[in-house]
Amino acid sequence: MQDFLGQAFGEVVTVAERQGRRITGAPSARYRHTADDRLDVEVGFPLSGGIAARGRVEPTSQPAGRAATTIHAGDYSGIGAAYDAAVHWITEHGYVPSGDPWESYLDGPGVAAPRTEVFVPCAERLDATPENAAQARADPVAERSIRDCEPRPLPLRVAAPRLARCAARTMNLLARHRLHQPERNMGRRMTFADGTTGVVYRETVACDESPRDPSVLVVSFRLRGAHGWGHALFQAERLLNTPLFAGFPGFVSKLWLTADDLDRYRGFYQWDGTRPAEDYVRALWWALALVSHRHSIRYCILPGQLRDDVLEGARSEEWSAPPDQAWWRLVRTETGST
Repeated sequence: MQDFLGQAFGEVVTVAERQGRRITGAPSARYRHTADDRLDVEVGFPLSGGIAARGRVEPTSQPAGRAATTIHAGDYSGIGAAYDAAVHWITEHGYVPSGDPWESYLDGPGVAAPRTEVFVPCAERLDATPENAAQARADPVAERSIRDCEPRPLPLRVAAPRLARCAARTMNLLARHRLHQPERNMGRRMTFADGTTGVVYRETVACDESPRDPSVLVVSFRLRGAHGWGHALFQAERLLNTPLFAGFPGFVSKLWLTADDLDRYRGFYQWDGTRPAEDYVRALWWALALVSHRHSIRYCILPGQLRDDVLEGARSEEWSAPPDQAWWRLVRTETGST
């Protein structure tokens, strides 16, 4: 691992220096488990500005939002205790782990007891109240937890047939006039807790029935090499992507949002069932990865939520924003006529 980290950090430094960027903080590494149970490690440095992708080096960012953090001092073999302490704090305070953890290495080589700062992303349980805090501690991975993370893609041999079946079901829905594009949300401005805003430019609805197990799914990604007219072309072309999602089991509706201030696109979905929503994202990853920065692909599932209730809550003047900067949390919405 040390040999890999040294080589990878060196590649990042080389690309950054060639593009005139300064390193502005400690190196870090983010860990995620792949679909085949291997460990994928992403390493990097905070920089003075953005960079263009070169070879294995791509621009990325740490997710906004809450994280439990602690510092481990000493040999790296004892780092597991720091992760255990962070997860224990999360569960004791009514939160749940919600994404891929990362580490920041505060000391250079040769330090007798090097410090490693550990970060474990977390989100508040939807049912976290003083009355059920004990239940939250006893069941830290309950199905009603908010999930905010990068997708673990399904193996391609599994995802490809699912995408093909989805396309076939979509054609069947179209033939039976079961897909609609209502205009009631066209032009709606949606602002999120991280300060970014997208505008609804299309809505796709599969049926008018209320989901039995409602979940709101929010997906975001950043295109590779799209600037100016490229965004307009992509928005027009996305209509052709309807077969990639409308036929998946559990799909109810989708709001298509324009790119936000950080060039991220979002899809704001109503889904019937948390597990079907997650399966959809894990299969869709392969299609998004063809046109997006892979590490920009993120999703969040809000179990038990109706999309229209979320929209109405953000529109209400009595609603107040929570003290975080979550990219998926809707804090304000304005209809196109206002």
